[in-house]
Amino acid sequence: MSSTTPNVRNDKSTNELDGDMPVSINLRPQKTDVISMIQARRKELDRRERVTERNKEIFGEEIAALIDDDDDASVDPSSVASSSFDRSRCETHDDSSVNAIAYYDDDDLVLNSGIENEDNYHHFSTEIITTSEDLERNVNRTKIIQNEDEDEEYPNFDEFIFYVAADVRQLNDRRLQVAVVLLERENLRRRSPNVRDLITSVLRPKDNDGQKYVVGDWAEILSPNQVWSLEMVTKVFKEAKSNGKVNFYYDVGRRTHLLPYEIRVPEEGLIRLFGYRPFLWQQWALLKVEEKIRFHKNHPYDFEVFNIPEYARYLWFRWLDNANNLDFKKHLQDSRVSSSEEDLFDYMMKPFYILDDIRRENEWDFDSDNFSVFTYFSLLGSGILFPTIALILQITIPSIIVYHTLQEANWYELAETPIQYLEQMFCVTDEIAFCMSLKLTTFIVICIQVLYITKVMPDTGYMFAEVIGIGGFGPEKTYARCQSIRARVLRDNSDRFGQTIGYILDRYMNTTYTYLIFAVNLFNILNQASPTEVILNALALEFVDRIDEYYSSADWWDPGRRWLKAGTMEVFIQSIFEFQSLRNSHRFSAKYKIDEELIKRSCDGDSSLLMNAHVALDCQGDLKFMSDDEIFDYYSSKYARQKARALGYSGGAIFEFSKPSVVFGSFDQWIYNMHSLIFKNNDLNSGDHFGVFKRLRNYCTWSRWDKVLFLADIPELDDLFEKNKFGNSVVKKKFEVNKFSEDGFKFKNFREKTWNAVSLFAKKRKDVLWFKCLRSDVRSALHRGDFCRAIGCIVYGIQEWISFALQSIFPWYNLFLMAFAIYCYNWNIIGALERADDGYYRCDCKVFGEGFVRGGFSCSGAYSFSIYSFGEPIINESGDGFRNPYFNCELINNAIESDGYNITHTVMNIARTTAIIRDDLGITQADEDEACSNWEYADL
Repeated sequence: MSSTTPNVRNDKSTNELDGDMPVSINLRPQKTDVISMIQARRKELDRRERVTERNKEIFGEEIAALIDDDDDASVDPSSVASSSFDRSRCETHDDSSVNAIAYYDDDDLVLNSGIENEDNYHHFSTEIITTSEDLERNVNRTKIIQNEDEDEEYPNFDEFIFYVAADVRQLNDRRLQVAVVLLERENLRRRSPNVRDLITSVLRPKDNDGQKYVVGDWAEILSPNQVWSLEMVTKVFKEAKSNGKVNFYYDVGRRTHLLPYEIRVPEEGLIRLFGYRPFLWQQWALLKVEEKIRFHKNHPYDFEVFNIPEYARYLWFRWLDNANNLDFKKHLQDSRVSSSEEDLFDYMMKPFYILDDIRRENEWDFDSDNFSVFTYFSLLGSGILFPTIALILQITIPSIIVYHTLQEANWYELAETPIQYLEQMFCVTDEIAFCMSLKLTTFIVICIQVLYITKVMPDTGYMFAEVIGIGGFGPEKTYARCQSIRARVLRDNSDRFGQTIGYILDRYMNTTYTYLIFAVNLFNILNQASPTEVILNALALEFVDRIDEYYSSADWWDPGRRWLKAGTMEVFIQSIFEFQSLRNSHRFSAKYKIDEELIKRSCDGDSSLLMNAHVALDCQGDLKFMSDDEIFDYYSSKYARQKARALGYSGGAIFEFSKPSVVFGSFDQWIYNMHSLIFKNNDLNSGDHFGVFKRLRNYCTWSRWDKVLFLADIPELDDLFEKNKFGNSVVKKKFEVNKFSEDGFKFKNFREKTWNAVSLFAKKRKDVLWFKCLRSDVRSALHRGDFCRAIGCIVYGIQEWISFALQSIFPWYNLFLMAFAIYCYNWNIIGALERADDGYYRCDCKVFGEGFVRGGFSCSGAYSFSIYSFGEPIINESGDGFRNPYFNCELINNAIESDGYNITHTVMNIARTTAIIRDDLGITQADEDEACSNWEYADL
């Protein structure tokens, strides 16, 4: 695959500076920078030539070629690269490729003669940059002339300075401009587009060899969050196939090697050329597609087999050939815009292409384990039973574990200092734990925390970005793309109540809950006294975190992932469909530039415009708004229902010709059936719109659509075009200074900075933590008068803030607990439990006690020690024998300390004290023998 030299097209100000950007030497090469760079390069070339000549004199030509540093500059001048412009392409071209260089002034006067037709060359415009005022003036233009018939390429920057500007004294303003042009052709910078750029990008000539775009064109691509973004084409790649065909790939913005299928022309350019009427058709076509497809396996209209693009194509030409649309069809045939009809059609078809990709799983993979029962609830708005069960289990189990751990940690006891309170919370407080177990447990805990830092934290961060809607590309990012689309539906207030609840739960359980469960897990394992308990507790809580995914990954849950695909397709339609605009006259008028009163009259004065359940129900049987195929389906369905009623039968015959209402989840389907049975004689309240692919039923007001579809005005092309001095129609140059849409806002889909996944995540986190998202959502809801949604936005915003806060705090929490685990080891185990300078401590006391009880005295020793420690023997649960007690470390420590740490003397004193107690209690040897006959040993 090779990079093609960019063709620079007429009337494209591809280097016009963004007026909103600050003056910076990094934005465009300054005159002094170019001169300094040329001087440095010429100096380097001269040095290399001198070295080569000297080597030839000393060693001869053959050896000189071997010892010469790098390649010979005299052979390949383009190999000399400056650090400032090392991104320039290093390609060698023949000097004959440059036919002429002409300088243009403001009046487009050609100072170089010999040009007869403007179509015989391309030009590339730029500015002379010497002062900041030049950024505002944008007056001087440079054009590089090329004879297309010879199919020759421009020189690169290195060739130009080698052949044309060998002597710096020869650099005049004209040649300096050419140098700047060549630099920017090879290192395009991102800038703000203007109206003329966007229109000419739509009207661009299409090459016969299949190249759709050239460097400098503006186009729209999908950003990681599945939102279309307006970017510049920066590179074109040409790939020749073995069968003689040629494929072109494009770098647009930050995305690379894109096919034309993944690119669309700028929306603003289409609006200026064709108006808003095609955009209304797109909304109407979405309704038609949703009405057509169904969730009905093995049926021709089933969503997995129905050819959506083919049906949408049919709807396009049905709309285009409508008698009320003749003026638009005539507009398309105008020679000034006719070449862009294919681009318009491709733009309008993009949603249907994506729907087709989803159903065919082209670049979509729905087998990911990240889809949970909450995701199904979020997409479909139904299937509430298992999410409820999973939610109860995932809250109850960790709560019980936390309560038990806190009880063992004695957290409720008052501590004298904060460090003591932390010791109670995060250090093992088990008074009977062996020291070796505590040491091994500490090592295991640290190992698990290292695992958390190196594996769990990156995994949770990666998952967090996918859940919040950052998105991505390719089949491996299917879950993230679904979440991105779902987030947009919520943001646009286009979801239903069940979907909203499901989405909040899905976000909570995969962000806030995940970090909480891992935080609880770390706290829990720090309070375990056994390495085995640490491992088992860590695994148990991670299993609890995945309960919702385990349900949805079961084979019986959703065979073939049909429900998941159907829900994704539905949500995607919701993300494209303009719910708010189509049911509000003011919004409709502002979006489609149609007089508000005219819209109201077309919708019979209804304030809800195109959303009306009564009108939609009436239009279902109105043949005036049906095609021949729809009429056939209507009468077939009607006949099947009549026969079913006559025979008292309801089954496959009805559903074969009538779209069934199916709901995800047996419990939800039962509720729907009960609802339909209660309201079976009331079609309006039958709940038929609850089913999959029936969400837009109330917008199917075909009688109103028939009037509204053709209301939008068609632009006057004479207002956009003018004649140049050669008599050709070109876009008016006055649009070069217009960098805003007709509404005075920035162009739709254009952003000052190109976004990638990292910058999207950083921006999202900043907006959430500073409550910018919360304020925006609440303000939008209040502006619409939707107070219930405003309350919901507050609840959701708080939950979202908590999730981002936890995501930011969790790494520091983990590091703190790792450091505290080391503190517990050094101060509590080593410092407080093992031998210290001033005497025996708990761990050594344990060893002493174990030897005292087990080794030397067996049951007799244990019996005596029981008497010594507690003043009486400890009876077992059955009551017929002796059970040796846990070792009283404090007592033995005091005894050892009082004896000056003389262990032998301590043993003698213990025996003496025990004998005295036996005499006082009247315990005989027979009593001891009887107790030891049924001895129950317990670990120390």
